[in-house]
Amino acid sequence: MIEINWTFFVQLANFLVLIVLLNRFLFKPILKNVEKREAKMKEFKLDAEKLNRKTEELVEEYETKLEEAKKLTSEVLHKAKLDATAEQDKIIKEARKEFSSEIDKAMVDIGQYAGNAEKELKKGADALSKEIASKIMGKN
Repeated sequence: MIEINWTFFVQLANFLVLIVLLNRFLFKPILKNVEKREAKMKEFKLDAEKLNRKTEELVEEYETKLEEAKKLTSEVLHKAKLDATAEQDKIIKEARKEFSSEIDKAMVDIGQYAGNAEKELKKGADALSKEIASKIMGKN
């Protein structure tokens, strides 16, 4: 059987001293480092979450600006097309007006040339008819 004598108390005292020393020099520093590491991990996790939120906000802001830029580009292109169409219509109207005035001028010129040609033909016809009449009369 186990006897309880003075060695038991010495061993118990050694054991308690060992537990106190281990607690003070080993377990407390290790637990302190573990707690520091856990605190840093929580801090890093919070920082990562903040960065993720910030990134999501920036992506959303980028997408919003991109959509605004697309709308603005579409509006500018539409306005440019409208302006180009208006300019084209204006140029076509001016060209038609100019062409119409050129045609009118040409018609006037043709009328004048036709009138001049008719007058000359009449003069020539009168002279020719007189000549033909004189030849016919001279032969008879």
